[in-house]
Amino acid sequence: MTVRFAAERRSPVEVTDTLLVPLETGGSIDASIQELDRILNGKLCESIRDLGLTGRVGQVAVLPTWGQLPARRLVVVGIGSPEARTADDIRRAWGAAAQAAAEAGARTLYSPLPAVPGLDPERVCQAAVEGAGLGTYRFLEYRTRVETTLSLEQVSFLATAGQVERGIERGRTAVEAVCLARDLVNRPGNELPPERLAGIAWEIAERAG
Repeated sequence: MTVRFAAERRSPVEVTDTLLVPLETGGSIDASIQELDRILNGKLCESIRDLGLTGRVGQVAVLPTWGQLPARRLVVVGIGSPEARTADDIRRAWGAAAQAAAEAGARTLYSPLPAVPGLDPERVCQAAVEGAGLGTYRFLEYRTRVETTLSLEQVSFLATAGQVERGIERGRTAVEAVCLARDLVNRPGNELPPERLAGIAWEIAERAG
């Protein structure tokens, strides 16, 4: 896993690089960033309508900021309805958003955290980390072309560290475990005989205590 995760207590209108814009079912932007549309003179909601974005989970579009925000681009992603939203919806949405941001050339993706029924911000953040981390996974061991490497370096959640720190850590641990498993599966069998695979398992067990 190469993407880093952090918490930054900043306003969505202050961030640079790329901002994630959660879109609810029906085309309503999440309450945490509604001020954006006012600053953009209604262009955000207008573009959402013109593109036919509905807020379906994982539906994604990259938009400009028309020179009216410090951020260079917006990644609008569907997060479903507020009442039925789940942690898995967050994983799917943040996976799609992180991949779109990376393909657009973003280095840092700033992300508010929407409400999810029955989950505190820590759990929501964990799901977002898992989605973004796995959504940008690439196995590049045998690739030589530079363009196969995605640019995204960090996802920063617009929250205080105390709110989401443990969620980030748990999400990162899950992503690292899944990425390791994917790396092992993607390697040819002649590189990973049973003895070597067993050795890796022992190394992991020893590090975990």
